[in-house]
Amino acid sequence: MKSSQRLTLYLVSAAIMIASVAAAFYSVSISKKPVLASVAVSRADVTRLVNVTGEVKADVDVDLAFERGGSVSRVAAKVGDKVLAGQIVVSLGAADVAAQLTQAEAAQAAAEARLASVKRGARNEDVAVQDAGVRAAQGSVTESRTGLVDKLQSAFAAADDAVRGKADQLFTEPTGASPRFSFFIPDQRLSDDLGWQRYLIEKRLADWQTRNVALTAGADLDAAVIATKTDLDYVKTFLDGVVGAVDKVNASSNPTLAPGAIDGYKVNLSMARTNVLAVQSALTVGLEKLHGANAALDIVSSQKTLKVAAPAIEDVAVQEAAVQQAAAAVDAVRVQLGKTSLRAPFAGVVTRMDAKTGATVTPGVPLVTVMGDGTYEIEALVPEADIADVKVGEDSAVTLDAYGTGVPFTASVALIDPAQSTVNGASGYKVTLRFRDADERIKPGMTANAAIIAGTRTNALVVPRSAVISRDGQAFVLVMDGNGTEQRKVTLGLRGADTVEVTGGLKEGEHIANFGN
Repeated sequence: MKSSQRLTLYLVSAAIMIASVAAAFYSVSISKKPVLASVAVSRADVTRLVNVTGEVKADVDVDLAFERGGSVSRVAAKVGDKVLAGQIVVSLGAADVAAQLTQAEAAQAAAEARLASVKRGARNEDVAVQDAGVRAAQGSVTESRTGLVDKLQSAFAAADDAVRGKADQLFTEPTGASPRFSFFIPDQRLSDDLGWQRYLIEKRLADWQTRNVALTAGADLDAAVIATKTDLDYVKTFLDGVVGAVDKVNASSNPTLAPGAIDGYKVNLSMARTNVLAVQSALTVGLEKLHGANAALDIVSSQKTLKVAAPAIEDVAVQEAAVQQAAAAVDAVRVQLGKTSLRAPFAGVVTRMDAKTGATVTPGVPLVTVMGDGTYEIEALVPEADIADVKVGEDSAVTLDAYGTGVPFTASVALIDPAQSTVNGASGYKVTLRFRDADERIKPGMTANAAIIAGTRTNALVVPRSAVISRDGQAFVLVMDGNGTEQRKVTLGLRGADTVEVTGGLKEGEHIANFGN
């Protein structure tokens, strides 16, 4: 019985002790208030940085293409070569243009000689010179007429090959009364129409051939060119229709067609159309050359007539105009000769070279790319929230991923696009930064990290950014004094990496709560 009482007494004592300890702990905990770290409002310099990432690019690059077609005679540079401004990188065969230049320069020299002759007055020697000029001009006319006849013959040959040599492979009985396609075409109306055109074109080719047999250099070549161009247009329209029909051919509906037959037809037809277009262009050039030769002959013939007479003011004026015309002709040929070479427009590096010696080039198709070897640029996207602080001319510290953060470079803002851009789903404003110094370590395509200095305040009133409370678009701080804390609205200015400028609401020396410590 006594043992039971003793146990009960122990349990009661233990309970009282635990309660006392808990009460004491509670008393201490509720009396302990949190202590806020404070910082004094002070003055310091604030620098606003806008960090962006972009790609290094050359400040200038250009694609080069020929304005005229021809065969590549020389490739004077390769990818990676440095070139100077004006240096030839690719040349076309230019024997024909060089010959034209020689002829034009000779004509200019003759015109100048005739002008001097007119000014001196008529002499036997002068008359002899005029005769030589007339003969040369007549020879040029004869040459032009003969060349144009050859081009007219070539035009028929190209059309004959296009129709009878290429297109007729697709027809059954192409020269008969009812030409038709040798395979199934879903568009029956088109098939019938092209068969009818093939029937009509046979007679046109026959008449054309008869006309060419009788063609001579003394014929009316202007009329011959007009008639031939009309026939070529008809042939081209027919070929266009056949190409359209072949495009509709379904191999599954033509099981008898050999594999690849359709592709072969397309290649042949494409070649035929190219040849027809080429002879059309050649006819135009040939006719223009003939007209120029005739005009030149008229001029020298008139000059000879005038030379026999006593020199007059009008005669001198005519000859001076002839000299000017001849000089213009030389300049025009020189321009054409210049178009047979691709030249680097500035000093730089060749980054693409698609030209091959002996290959035929198409006008307007870029073959070479030259990248400037001057300063390089960085294109980066600045978010809308930061763009108002970025100004042209501001400096930027740059690092390149290729070299790490330990290798610094400097750049400045060169251009800010006025319109917003979207790149990989991110919106902002494109900013171009230009490296201040040339450095062979900088390469196009490198990833660049730039810290743009977007503003600096000297001796500004500043507080830590961690001390500022943002709520509902406004900024507050907790001002601390002996009576406790006061929440105060403040006006902020330039924001630095760790501090922010305060332009209103605080005085230097006041203490505020700093939530960052």
